[in-house]
Amino acid sequence: MIYCGIRLGLYRVFEDDIKIRQQRTMTFGEKVGYSLLAGLIGSGIANPLDMSLIRFQSDSSLPAAERRNYKNVFDALNKMNKELKFFGMWRGSIPTIMRAMAINMFTLVAYNEVKELLQKYLNETKETTFIRLFGSATAGISASVGSLPFDNIKTKILKMKPSK
Repeated sequence: MIYCGIRLGLYRVFEDDIKIRQQRTMTFGEKVGYSLLAGLIGSGIANPLDMSLIRFQSDSSLPAAERRNYKNVFDALNKMNKELKFFGMWRGSIPTIMRAMAINMFTLVAYNEVKELLQKYLNETKETTFIRLFGSATAGISASVGSLPFDNIKTKILKMKPSK
C-alpha cells in the first residue's frame, strides 16, 4: 500500500500539475521521466517493507536450520533492523529501485499512451470504459514483461543472508 501509493500517487501529482498549470498532456518523454522518478522515490522509501515481506514469505521454504522463524512481516522488519541495522535494510535496494522504475514506466506510459491513441483513433473526446480497460490490459502485459528480469534479480538478493 505504501510503495504503490507513493509511486502511483506521485506520478498522478506530476501529471495533474502539467494538466492544470500548463493545460496540456504530458509528452512521451515526460511520461517516461516522471514515471521513472516516481518509481525511484516510492521504492527507495519502501525497500525495508519489501525486504521484510520477501523474507517472511520465503522463510518456510528454507531448510529448518537456515530459517529465521519470523512470526509476521513486522517481526521480520524488527529482526532485520537488529541484524542489519537501519541502513542495512536498504541492502538490495538498487535492483528493487530499478524494478520499481521499470514497472512504473512500463505500466504508466503504456496505459496513458494507449488511452490517448485510442481516444484519437476512435474519435472520442472522453475516456470510455472500453478505452480504460484496453489501456489497463495493455499496461498489465507491458509491466509483466518489462519487470520480469528485475523481479528475478530483486527477489534473489533480498532473500539472501548476509555473509559473515
